[in-house]
Amino acid sequence: HPEKSGSGEDACYITACGSSVGVADGVGGWAEHGIDAGEYSRELCTEAARVIAEDGELDPAVIMQHAYDQSTNTGSATFCCLTVKNDTLHAANLGDSGFVLMRPSASAGTNMLVLESEEQQHYFNCPKQLGSNSLDVPSDADTYSSPVKEGDIVILGTDGLFDNLGLEEIGDAIDSLGFPLAADEEALSKVANHLAASAYLRSQDKKALTPFCISARESGYNYTGGKMDDITVIVAVVAADCKGIGVRKQSPNPASAFYLPPEAFAMEDIDDEDASCASLAKSTATPAKASFMLGAGTKQVAGSPDTVFTSCTDTSFDDMEDDEDDDFELA
Repeated sequence: HPEKSGSGEDACYITACGSSVGVADGVGGWAEHGIDAGEYSRELCTEAARVIAEDGELDPAVIMQHAYDQSTNTGSATFCCLTVKNDTLHAANLGDSGFVLMRPSASAGTNMLVLESEEQQHYFNCPKQLGSNSLDVPSDADTYSSPVKEGDIVILGTDGLFDNLGLEEIGDAIDSLGFPLAADEEALSKVANHLAASAYLRSQDKKALTPFCISARESGYNYTGGKMDDITVIVAVVAADCKGIGVRKQSPNPASAFYLPPEAFAMEDIDDEDASCASLAKSTATPAKASFMLGAGTKQVAGSPDTVFTSCTDTSFDDMEDDEDDDFELA
C-alpha cells in the first residue's frame, strides 16, 4: 500500500550460474504482531541461492527443503523456485506465487502456453506458506517438469503479478515488445519492467475485473478491482549460450533490472543487506552440464520511497472492502 515504507515483503534470487531462479512472498499478516515477514522471505531466497552455489543442487524440491530447514527468522512466506538441467525445466511451488512457461510459435506469430503453475490456497486469500506456526512443509509443494527449447520464455512472479494480470494479458504484454523475444538484457528488462508496471497500475484500478476479483466473487465476496501488493517479476529466456551479453554483478537499486548469463558463474559475495532484490551467493561448485541456461531480467516493486513505484506491502486480510491482503493464522 502507498502509505507503507521499507524494503517490502517479496524476495527473489537469480543464481550466477544461470540455472535457477526463485521468488518468495512474506505473509503480511505478521505485521500485526510487529514482525517483518520480508525478513523470512529474504532468508529463504538467501539459503536457496546458497545451496545451489555451494553444492550445485538443481532439484527444486531439495532446494526448497534446504531453504526451509536453514531459515530461522519468525514469519512465513510462499515460495516458488525453478531450475534448468539439461533440456528440462523443473519447478516446485508452494502457495500463490507461480510461473508460466511459454514457447514462441513461428506459425502462429505469438508465444503459446506450455505450462503454468496452480496456486495453492487453504481458503480464499490464505495461501499455503512455509514458516512459523504453519503446518505446511516443502513436501506439500506442487512439483513440475517440462522439456524446454531454446527461446522458451519463463515468467516467474509473486501474487502481486498474477492477482492483477491474467495469462492472456501477460502474453499480450510480452508480444507487444517484439516477437520473438530476444535473449538479451535490454529486451528482458523491458518485459520485466512492463509486466511489473502493468500489474502495479491494475492493482490501483478499483473497477478492473482482475484474477483476484474473480476469485473473490467465486468465494462469495462482493469485490471489484485490483489488489495492492508487493510485485516481483522475473523474466527468463532459455538460451544455449549468452555470448555478447553484458553482466551486472550487482544492482545498486532494488528496482532495477539485471541479467546474469552462465559466464557470470564466478562472482563475489554480496552482503545480505544489499540483496533485497536477489540473493547472489559466491559460486564455488561446478555447474551441472546443461543444454540450456536461464538468462533473466527482473523487476521488483519495493517499498523504497525514492523508487519509481510506491510501496505495496501486504497486511492481514480482515475486511474485503478495505483490505485485500494475504491472511494467515497463528496457532
